[in-house]
Amino acid sequence: RWQFDQFNQWAAHSIGENRPCVLFLRVSWLRELRHNKQRICRREDIPARGMYCGVPHPWISVFVLIADGDDNCDPEGQILERLLKILDQRMWPNGPEEAGDEDLVYWRYACRYQPDENVEFPTGDRKRINDHIDSHHILYTCARVRTIILPGEQQDPCAAADAFLKSGFSFMRVCLSTSCQPIVNMFDDQVTPVLNPDRYDDGGHALFTKTFQNDWDTERCVKNYRDAINSMKPVKFDERGFMHYCQQSQVAWLKVSYIKWLAGRGGPFPRRQDLHSGGYVVGMPEGQPWVTSYPWSSPMHPSPTGAKLLHLLAMLSRYDAKDDDSVFIDYCSLPQRAHQVPQVYYRNSFQTSSMAKSETKEAKQDERTANETRLFRNALWDMNRLYAYRGVKVLALPDMENPDNFPESPTAWGFTANRKYQDRGWCCSEYAISRYCQTLENQDQPELSDVENARTWPENVEQYAKLMDENAENRVEFTSGGDRVVVQFNFFKMCLGPGWGQVTKYKGFNEHAYRLVFHYGDGFPDLEPELVTVMPDSVIENSKKLTAKEEKGLITYAYSQRVTAKFGETLVDAADSGWNKQPYCKTPFIQQHRGKRLLVQTWPTTFNDKFKETFKCETFNWDPKRFEEPAVEAFRKCVEALFGAGATKESKRPIQYCHKVTNNENLCFVGTTETLLLYLREHPEEMTAVDIKEITPPPTAGRPPTGFIANGVDGKGRTFEKEFILEPKTKYVVYKKIGWETMGCCKPWEQFAAECDFIGKSIDD
Repeated sequence: RWQFDQFNQWAAHSIGENRPCVLFLRVSWLRELRHNKQRICRREDIPARGMYCGVPHPWISVFVLIADGDDNCDPEGQILERLLKILDQRMWPNGPEEAGDEDLVYWRYACRYQPDENVEFPTGDRKRINDHIDSHHILYTCARVRTIILPGEQQDPCAAADAFLKSGFSFMRVCLSTSCQPIVNMFDDQVTPVLNPDRYDDGGHALFTKTFQNDWDTERCVKNYRDAINSMKPVKFDERGFMHYCQQSQVAWLKVSYIKWLAGRGGPFPRRQDLHSGGYVVGMPEGQPWVTSYPWSSPMHPSPTGAKLLHLLAMLSRYDAKDDDSVFIDYCSLPQRAHQVPQVYYRNSFQTSSMAKSETKEAKQDERTANETRLFRNALWDMNRLYAYRGVKVLALPDMENPDNFPESPTAWGFTANRKYQDRGWCCSEYAISRYCQTLENQDQPELSDVENARTWPENVEQYAKLMDENAENRVEFTSGGDRVVVQFNFFKMCLGPGWGQVTKYKGFNEHAYRLVFHYGDGFPDLEPELVTVMPDSVIENSKKLTAKEEKGLITYAYSQRVTAKFGETLVDAADSGWNKQPYCKTPFIQQHRGKRLLVQTWPTTFNDKFKETFKCETFNWDPKRFEEPAVEAFRKCVEALFGAGATKESKRPIQYCHKVTNNENLCFVGTTETLLLYLREHPEEMTAVDIKEITPPPTAGRPPTGFIANGVDGKGRTFEKEFILEPKTKYVVYKKIGWETMGCCKPWEQFAAECDFIGKSIDD
């Protein structure tokens, strides 16, 4: 998505003596065709004025057309007419068009070489040019490109979507582009059925049910799909995507100190265009980024009384936000429309000229400029990324304001909105995404009890579809009907992403392991605390007593793992443990941190010279971004519950902050539980490559596989076996773990993606 250099390399490629491969159509020429009532032509017939070859200039917009029949000549000119209708749309009344004459379009029929009149496919350089264009998924995954989707024009949009997506090539392109690129016409009635996430939940498998011209087309599409999907980090862990979004959209982040000043003045706070210089930063946030989710109290202003800022300030104080931390408030962070607002608005606005000149009670705000409109549209496309990325802390502020308290009068700010937070579509989307991705900082707090109890909040696409069902008894409301499908797709894109119906193989991965270690050693000779290693799926991996020995320690992840109240009520199932039959929440391995339940997934380690040679170890938090403060505090509380108060003090056994980079060049496999285990069972040589002894249960049990038994050997040459149980319908990476213990192993995809990157592209079977 963010590999702009790779897109430029793909676009710049030439065959022979400076014969460019990649060609785009100029919008000016497409408009000329329509004016002259001409149809699109073949690549070799395009005049020089109609084409652009090579890398597009940064200031030029690039569109890719995905249309039903876009590999044909469009004999009636319908695709051209529909395409230009979208490109000609005004961004606002009398404003600029969606595309300027200098902008570019990739249209498959005209930009590739087509079979001749004898239906003979291109050969020689023409074939090599086509092969290069088709060799990579970058055209449909790079966020530099914007997509226009044109299904057929059947009367029933759902039937048109079904017919359109029967084509394997169309399905692959749409699946990738909707996950990675802005969709220009995503709210069109013909397009919203295409965005139904049920179509892409198991995209890898669905590809094999589609129609292709030949086996080569099938192979190429599947490979591009696999390469693209498995190279995408989940949005939750996608730091580069978060940075790109903030910079490209020029998001304004308010400093906490500025919010304090505005809250102290009272009344309505200023929109993005009217902020005071020095009160905010643009692009990347400074300090800890905070993101707000709240209902607007009126269409002109989210909080005419200013009470929303006071509520926000109380939340920031509760969670010890620093003055230089950064806060996203959509009204203040993104360019807003102009309204005829009461004069009181300008009391806190940097732009006071309109108020000074006006003798009326109301004054018109300045309109958004063309650039501000562009930035707002860019921001709107991917704004839910702010609620999913693990580096942010989301604060939900559900309270509504009483219109009787509005300055001037209840009607001075437009109609009053009295719909509750939990009944609003976009609010529900923000809440569900941040809740699923565990970025909701004030979850389980009293102010959210009504919101939490109002609905069954989703954990998968099916549950989210029920939440967004327009026929539901307690239905979520949207201002625009088309928003419902788009919001549903956003949850899928931000929390889950396209499915993986087949297994993908890689030649290895690089791991950045950030770990917290408590080296208890022989420092507590009179204690034998009971350890239970609890996995995120609530399965107990290990149970043992910790006995004093010089090199012994406990190790855990440097990021926090949030769990539900139901998880905490699960009983320990370990007959040999003193914690047996106790709920997890009564053990040291679930800790409360600012109202959140955090799992401390800790296991034994050997903290010796070899460990210190492979890990960089410090007794202070040298990278707070990686060693998350909630994870550190939860681990500290866990350790002190096991070894006594003060056990982690500097004078005793301080926590070690450790990091190492591991290059693992052993094969690894990616897929959902069911397909992954079946694949390994059917490929015993692959099982051997990752040190798996057998898939469980055996085929004779008559049940689908749920796990495996791994072979292992430790640093002293002692062999052992270990069983792994995988959660159903969950994406995993199965690999060969290397280190003190070498063994077959697996991790949930999200946990793997937090620290690891694959080496190279996927390997074809």
